[in-house]
Amino acid sequence: MRFLPLLLVLVLPACAPSKPTFAWPTPTGWRSETIPFPLDFAPSLPYHGTEEIRFAPGFFKPVSETYFTYSFVWLVDGEPTFEALSGELGTYFAGLAQAVAPKRFDAAAHRATVDRTGDAYRGSVDTVDAFGDGHPLHLGVTGELVRCSGKRSALVLSLSPRTDDATWSMLAAQRRTLHC
Repeated sequence: MRFLPLLLVLVLPACAPSKPTFAWPTPTGWRSETIPFPLDFAPSLPYHGTEEIRFAPGFFKPVSETYFTYSFVWLVDGEPTFEALSGELGTYFAGLAQAVAPKRFDAAAHRATVDRTGDAYRGSVDTVDAFGDGHPLHLGVTGELVRCSGKRSALVLSLSPRTDDATWSMLAAQRRTLHC
């Protein structure tokens, strides 16, 4: 009987369910933010987990080459369905704009179209700069679905109004630093 506590110490940690690990470094000069799901500004999105955001330097400055350039991960229980993604991104951006600038909110200004090839996504999002003067934005979007350990998955997307290869190469490299 005196070995029972030692046995419990040795055996119980091995029996405990492991939590999936998640690492996504914030590049030097970038800002990060973490928001729990369900999102306050888009509560109808059907997920539980975390949104991790990485904002490129100059994100809020319209004259910057990295204006409105960023990536985010929805690290969620289960797996987002591709069929719902375009509508969910529209809901996400409409909810964000309404929460940030409710007086100038226009629901019709927010829509997304995303195509899928395997686990890769590519498309566009029409929204507004709710953080600035509210002018319309057309953002390219690209990313992928990453299956994490356990029953979690990570939808990692990058967005930018820029069309140059250098911006998208930078965003692709930044997305590849995600580990779960």
